[in-house]
Amino acid sequence: MPSSSSSSSSSSSRSSSDSDDDRTPRAKPFACRRPIRDILGGGKVVDVVLWKDIRVSAAILVGIGILWYLFEVTGYNNRFMTLLCPCRAGTIRRSDLRAHPVKKVGKAPEEEHPVKAFGWAANDPSGVFSPFKFSRRATGDEDVRFKILYCGICHTDLHLAKNEWGMSRYPLLPGHEITGVVTEVGSKVQKYKVGDRVGVGCLVGACHKCDSCENSLENYCPQQILTYNSLNTDSTMTYGGYSDHMVANERYIVRIPYNLPLDVAAPLLCAGITTYSPLRYFGLDKPGMKVGVVGLGGLGHVAVKLAKAMGTIVTVISTSPRKKQEALEVLGANSFLVSTNPEEMQAAMGTLDGIIDTVSAAHALVPLLFLLKTNGMIIMVGAPAKPLELPTFPLIIGRRIVAGSCIGGLKETQEMIDFAGKHNITPQIEVVPVDYVNTAMERLAKGDVKYRFVLDIGNTLKAT
Repeated sequence: MPSSSSSSSSSSSRSSSDSDDDRTPRAKPFACRRPIRDILGGGKVVDVVLWKDIRVSAAILVGIGILWYLFEVTGYNNRFMTLLCPCRAGTIRRSDLRAHPVKKVGKAPEEEHPVKAFGWAANDPSGVFSPFKFSRRATGDEDVRFKILYCGICHTDLHLAKNEWGMSRYPLLPGHEITGVVTEVGSKVQKYKVGDRVGVGCLVGACHKCDSCENSLENYCPQQILTYNSLNTDSTMTYGGYSDHMVANERYIVRIPYNLPLDVAAPLLCAGITTYSPLRYFGLDKPGMKVGVVGLGGLGHVAVKLAKAMGTIVTVISTSPRKKQEALEVLGANSFLVSTNPEEMQAAMGTLDGIIDTVSAAHALVPLLFLLKTNGMIIMVGAPAKPLELPTFPLIIGRRIVAGSCIGGLKETQEMIDFAGKHNITPQIEVVPVDYVNTAMERLAKGDVKYRFVLDIGNTLKAT
């Protein structure tokens, strides 16, 4: 009997439901639809869009994708986005995060500007350099043009040549440690004349309106224009110092003191300011302070010399015991720690006021943090391709700080080069011909250089 009652109730329920459906008109669907039986859903009836509607929708999406791709590869998306958000002007585009040749609807690099130029560039992520013809703009009223004599090879050049940071655009002509002699000045230039010894570092432009620019910190301007692998205000690419000549606004030109040879002065325009700025800004420039320098390469050896000239007590921290004698006897460091030696690191815990970390490869931060005193700080100036692990516990228990610093503004860069001239701070370099650049990059990747390669542009760059 229960089963009969249940069956009757169920039947009544269905009848009532069917009756309600018959009385209540259904809303007309927006698109043409048809019911199908969803077997997996236990027999439910669902509505799905007809295949015709699906094909139309898919065609629209494909069309949008094709248009966006065309905008990306031609560069027009940058112009469009600049209209929507002016702060993007001159900065790296989203398409810059993929390595591919610069494709423009327009002229070839050697025809973009009126003044012919020649250098060596990498054409793809293999990072292999070869001769490259391009052009530079005519000398403007506020421009300084100079013949390039020397250009340092920075580790950034290697990263970007191989697209290790995912932002390279090819052809890529590096070099932001550039020195030479002025050959032409614009009519409104006041600080320089033909024959002056000058240099250009990492920047050739900025907005000159933001808070950073107004405080002589062009290096933090959101619209900064880098010396290479960046976009000029006319949307052409910037090319660096592996070339025969350079033109830049006088604001971005640095005067080289006469007591500094141009070849040794070149690395100071990147390695020098990269380490000088954090020492000054974070107060690690006071005589008697205890400063650690991690890594004894292109940046590290300059950091040691600058910190010593400021009167600090310098400890070099390295994975390589073979660098100890060089650090102590040649560079003048006060002490040396092998970071892979637990006993040495344990004995030095809590002894340093601050550390300048120059390493551009993956490395552990925790052992370094424990070298700091309470309120001590590590300033990162190296740029590893992969993120570093940073546990919070060592920071909390010692109120320690991990900070970063990126080169310096033009006022500070001139201050740094004058300081180097006054204290006779000269990087240790290996001068090589331009056609040695591929070998130099291979050696740099292995750390096989003391401590900076400098290309002899003036004597060895020959146009082909």
